[in-house]
Amino acid sequence: MAATDRITMTMRELDRFKVIQSVVDGQLKPWRAAERLLLTTRQVRRLAARLREQGPPGLNLNGVVPDNARLDAQNLPKIRMPNRNGFVSNLQPTVR
Repeated sequence: MAATDRITMTMRELDRFKVIQSVVDGQLKPWRAAERLLLTTRQVRRLAARLREQGPPGLNLNGVVPDNARLDAQNLPKIRMPNRNGFVSNLQPTVR
C-alpha cells in the first residue's frame, strides 16, 4: 500500500485491526485475540493471514453495506450483493 493511500475504518474495525496486528506481530496469541473479538481461533488465524497478504484494507468488512446503513424495504433491493449471479433458483415444485 502506497503512503498516500487511505482507507476508512470504523472504530470497531480499527480495534479489530489492532488486535489482529498484535497476533501478526507475535505479541498476542490467537486464542486470546479470539476471546477479545468474540471470534473463533480459526477466524482470528484467517484474519491474521488476510492482514499479512492484503494489509489493513483486507480487514475492512465486506464493503457491501456501510456500517451506518439503514436497511428497510425501500433500499434493501438496491444493494448489489457480490455473489448475485452465483445463485440458482430452484425451479422444481415444492413437495408437501
